[in-house]
Amino acid sequence: MVILVSILVAAAFAFPVWLAVRIASRRETWAIRVGLVFAIVVAFYPPSIGPMWWAIHQDWCPTWLQSAYPQVYSPIIWLYDVAPYRVRVAMESFAAFWWQ
Repeated sequence: MVILVSILVAAAFAFPVWLAVRIASRRETWAIRVGLVFAIVVAFYPPSIGPMWWAIHQDWCPTWLQSAYPQVYSPIIWLYDVAPYRVRVAMESFAAFWWQ
């Protein structure tokens, strides 16, 4: 299992580098589009936990979404658990906006 995780982490770091080389050297349009989608996902995934937290605590929210929430946001939840105090305070202040 440790080997598999190591390989996945290496691939996760290698993919953006490989994609940047494809964009810079060959100017391929598919690489530019994939890079743009990747950047949008990376930029909007962490802040989306707030609206999702609000949504799962509404009466109209389906149960499958409530059960998927911990799995989808497990990296952010893990980061909150291991983060230094100042990072936790920043995350709590962002989330407090959505808890009201």
